[in-house]
Amino acid sequence: MTENATPSTTNTPTPDEIGEELKRLALEWPIILNERDADFASPRGQVIRATIAPEFSAILDGYPGKMSWAELLQVWGQEHVEYPNCHLETTSCQAYVDVKKGTAKIFMELDMKFVERIGLKALTELRICLEWRWNYSEMTATEIMERSAMSYAKSTGDQYSTQPIT
Repeated sequence: MTENATPSTTNTPTPDEIGEELKRLALEWPIILNERDADFASPRGQVIRATIAPEFSAILDGYPGKMSWAELLQVWGQEHVEYPNCHLETTSCQAYVDVKKGTAKIFMELDMKFVERIGLKALTELRICLEWRWNYSEMTATEIMERSAMSYAKSTGDQYSTQPIT
């Protein structure tokens, strides 16, 4: 009697599939903020809240030091009061997944319009930890951004897949 030699199949997602899902989630952030849901209390916001790691920290240009998720929500709420017409538009988004380390980085370039003729370019870096939960966010806003998110990632020496997720 012989045993069935059928190879087992696994449903382990590829780095590109993981990147696609992380990109999908990351692209929700500007939409939620454009909807003025600074508390991420809407159904769409709750999906993101569920992916935030307890040790999440953020750095925002123009604000001192690191802040927690709760502090970041307060800042966004205040920004909505100060800039009620602010609108974020994602111009590019790439995912870099390192399955062996259980980490990923998402780079998003944003156009931020505060009033009709005044806008900034911003580069946002989101990091994912071993449990595939958001644990870090950094946003740098500049008037002129000469490098794309991908070239920025390459220039920092990251050893991540450079497969852009489109």
